[in-house]
Amino acid sequence: MSGAFVNIVTWPTDVEEYRRNADRVISKIDDLSVADVVGPEPVAARRARVGGALKEETEDMIERATSNPNAIIYGTFFQFRHDDA
Repeated sequence: MSGAFVNIVTWPTDVEEYRRNADRVISKIDDLSVADVVGPEPVAARRARVGGALKEETEDMIERATSNPNAIIYGTFFQFRHDDA
């Protein structure tokens, strides 16, 4: 079975709303669903944790979301294979 990892930038009020927003955008893509949300955190917390700027793609997503409080923006999908055993 294959899976994928993708960064999503959105404006949630809590982790549950972040999950709903992720589900909303991913469900629009054929045959995809959200299995898990790992490490959701505010941009400022992520920047502090990594010691500054994020990857260029992520910074671009943040910039695009900044002017749109309804934004749900996803980046590149990184596919991986996993075993359900």
